[in-house]
Parts: sequence; structure tokens; C-alpha cells
Amino acid sequence: MGLLDSSYPSKAQLFSPTKVQQAHEINAANEQIHKEDAKLQHAILKEQKEAAATEQRMARETARQITAQLQNEDRATRATKQKLDIEARAAKNVIEQQMRQKKQLHMYRHE
Repeated sequence: MGLLDSSYPSKAQLFSPTKVQQAHEINAANEQIHKEDAKLQHAILKEQKEAAATEQRMARETARQITAQLQNEDRATRATKQKLDIEARAAKNVIEQQMRQKKQLHMYRHE
């Protein structure tokens, strides 16, 4: 409580009611300061957790958007490849058809 005089430990010490009251007030003020500090620390920790959670949500959203973009690009690439494959098959079929026609013409001429 701050009332004892440590320089004279064996000496009887009397405490005035005023000093006792002051010591109680100081202890109450210190306790109030400690409570306010704990409350402030709790609020700071809560804000830090909220900021971390917000940052994590933003990171997840960014990752989701990147994944969606990559999937869309992959779909577009596959569609383009499929279109090119279809066109290549069609061109091959046209060439084969022309070759067959030339072969038939050549056969008819030699008959």
C-alpha cells in the first residue's frame, strides 16, 4: 500500500487515516489504470485480428479471381484448339475428296 517505511523495519509504525485513505485511493487509481490498459490491449488485439481476417479474405478473393481467370483462359484455349482441330479435319477431308476426284478423273481418262 505504500505506507511502510522500509528504512526502519523493526520500528512500530502508526498510520494516519489520511495516509491510509491516500494509499487506498492510489491503489484504486492504479487498479483503474490497469483495467483501462487491459481494455485497450484487448481492443488493439481485436482490431489486429479483424485486420488479419480482412487481409485473409482479400487474399482468398484474389486467389479465387485468379483461379477463375485461369479457368476462363483454359476454356478459351481448349475452344480455340477444338475449332482449329475441326478446321484441320475439314481441310483434310476437302483435300482427300479432291484427291479422290482427281483419281477418278484420271481413271476415266485412261479407260
